[in-house]
Amino acid sequence: MTTQTAQLQIQTPCGPVQIELNDEGFTSVKFIAPSMTADQGNQQSNSRADCLRIAKPIIDTRPKEKRLEITRGLESLSTLHWINHLPLVIRGTPFQNLVWNALLSIPSGHTKSYRWLAHAIGKPSATRAVANACGANPLAYFIPCHRIVRTDGKLGGYRWGIETKRFLLDHESRQKKLPPIQ
Repeated sequence: MTTQTAQLQIQTPCGPVQIELNDEGFTSVKFIAPSMTADQGNQQSNSRADCLRIAKPIIDTRPKEKRLEITRGLESLSTLHWINHLPLVIRGTPFQNLVWNALLSIPSGHTKSYRWLAHAIGKPSATRAVANACGANPLAYFIPCHRIVRTDGKLGGYRWGIETKRFLLDHESRQKKLPPIQ
């Protein structure tokens, strides 16, 4: 069976993202204009309906059993309202997969440290390797590496820029009515 890959670009409250899908689900999500401020991002946001209109030709070519899941994922991304149980095609090294799967356990609006993540996967001395795995995450936002911060509470790095990370964390905090990230 051949898996067809499709690419799509949509707007989010944090700016444009490039998405790749195959018949199994999402294979890649990349922020195109990282380091946007909150005001810039919100001005460029598309509505949920716009996102689905743009994506319809691609959704319609996916297997029937995946269409609803893919639609839910695109809606989640277009509004940055995080949901669990999306069809993610997670392909990395065994260590990266371990890290990325652990990231999925961190609730929206919350943060954990790189040290916590290293302990959570049973590799307490692998903090730097955990950070590298976060940086290699191919599914921005869906695998929420933006929720990992330094042990001292500072944001640390982010592949898509520190302002993008700050925006995502503040956005999730507002949705959950938690205090904004400092």
